[in-house]
Amino acid sequence: MLTKEKAGDRTDPTGTSRTASSATGGAFPFLACAAIALAALLAYWGTLSCPFILDDMPAIKSNGTIGHLWGSLVAPVRSPVSGRPLLNFSYAVNFAVGGYDVRGYHLFNLVVHILGGLMVFGIVGRTLGKPVLSRCFAADRRILALLIAVIWTVHPLNTEAVTYVSERAESLMGLLYLATLYLFLRGAESGRGGAWLALSVFACLMGALTKEVIATAPLLVLLYDRTFCAGSFKSALRQRWLYYLGLSSSWLVLAFLVQGTGQRGVGFGNGVGSWTYALTSCRSVVTYLKLSLWPHPLVFDYGTGVVSGIGQAAPYALALFAMLAFSVFAMRRWAAVGFACAWFLVILAPTSSVIPLAYQPMAEHRAYLPLVSVACVGVLCVYRLLGRSGMLLLAGISVLLGWATYERNCDYRSALALWNTTAAQEPANARAHVNLGVALAAVPGSEREAASEYEVALLLDPANAEANNDFGLLLAGSFGRYADAEAHFRLAVRSRPDFLEACDNLGMALAELPGRLPEAIQQYEAALRLNPGYAKAHNDLGIALARTPGRLPEALAHFEKALQLKPDYLDARNNLETARQMMAR
Repeated sequence: MLTKEKAGDRTDPTGTSRTASSATGGAFPFLACAAIALAALLAYWGTLSCPFILDDMPAIKSNGTIGHLWGSLVAPVRSPVSGRPLLNFSYAVNFAVGGYDVRGYHLFNLVVHILGGLMVFGIVGRTLGKPVLSRCFAADRRILALLIAVIWTVHPLNTEAVTYVSERAESLMGLLYLATLYLFLRGAESGRGGAWLALSVFACLMGALTKEVIATAPLLVLLYDRTFCAGSFKSALRQRWLYYLGLSSSWLVLAFLVQGTGQRGVGFGNGVGSWTYALTSCRSVVTYLKLSLWPHPLVFDYGTGVVSGIGQAAPYALALFAMLAFSVFAMRRWAAVGFACAWFLVILAPTSSVIPLAYQPMAEHRAYLPLVSVACVGVLCVYRLLGRSGMLLLAGISVLLGWATYERNCDYRSALALWNTTAAQEPANARAHVNLGVALAAVPGSEREAASEYEVALLLDPANAEANNDFGLLLAGSFGRYADAEAHFRLAVRSRPDFLEACDNLGMALAELPGRLPEAIQQYEAALRLNPGYAKAHNDLGIALARTPGRLPEALAHFEKALQLKPDYLDARNNLETARQMMAR
């Protein structure tokens, strides 16, 4: 005889009544959580010492705001963290604990990813117990939820979002996105769910402070409510209108924060039109789905290349149109399947639609959350076809995926290995050749190979600001060719007038050329007008002023400012002591 659940019964994270479970069953959720954490640790073993790369430099190493814990909530404008104050604050926490020790940053990322896996386990387990799915999956829902969570956690496609420190933006936002849904689910199941729903709104607001993709969360939570809880949009809104009003308030936060995202190459006016980007997005979405099913080859940086015309985009556009048509049909006929399709497509919509992201039209980290639905559909299809015997197959697949993730993470252990692989995969990617040149320049005796990579990058993109800037640094630092370096720095500044480092480096080259110290001072001052908080420019300007008769007191002030902005700046501290001794004499 079926009995109604008592009001006092408690449920485990997968929705199973504890009063109805055995002692072993009650321990399962804790064992499952331990298994997810262990799987993540094994797959990401050895990544804690992976170096900072690419956007990690402006987001962390050159980001003076992370040196001040609460001041970091005002994220710098010309930076990958602009418009993302919670992300910037998380870097400040890492800096407060361990400075620039990369291990702390990687550990934070890994913990966030493990918590995301636990959220997937809780959401899927509870969802499989819903009336829409319980007839097919209720008997084994906890084991299925564990398999889905483990496969998602160890999937190689997630390596970029976890191992690449700067993509904490994706993984942290993903955790808050999942928490928004999980807390809603708890609130909808509870007779007194007000506290759970309030926490869900709070998680969504925190996600809005982390990354813009959270804008889709209110829509997908409503779709989840309609599919698995309320039964219709009308019923969902009638029962929880105040909750959805709270979720929607995150859009106001985002509207305020996204005003500065143009500095990250987001939006119109960055050299990529909406039609071109839409065609490119067709390729991107189909590629994400393909890599979710077969994660090879994985590319760290696809560059800025876009689809050139409708002919090139046609196969991808047809595939995407078929996906969209099937999703609309499934929402009417098979609601749960329709929700899984919508999860994949809606989350990708902000980054893969018509609003250009010129700096990075395609990136694997964007599949971080959409991968959840692919893992769910894949596991449940295998289970329906093979029954419980299919669980052994799925366990074997999770082991293979974990091994592939471990192998992929080996590339991240060296900037040289990562960029060497990327440049070989994407030979037309100028940015890959630039960064390979930077990695080679750091290896003694490889300066000429580095110069060759910069020359390849400039052949591909003569106006590439980073290539000109880094080539100028190599020419000045390794070959003493300051006049040639000046020419490249000027090209970099001409391409990007707000390129802070190039402005400062141009000052450095001018300071080494005979009779051009006054021009160098003007260039340093121009760099500080771009960013008064740039400690290196204060230090460099101090050096130039100290070499100018009668301006030693001004030099002292700039050395002091550099130390104020960056207390561990050893060069500025030494220069300040030297300047004080000169003043005393």
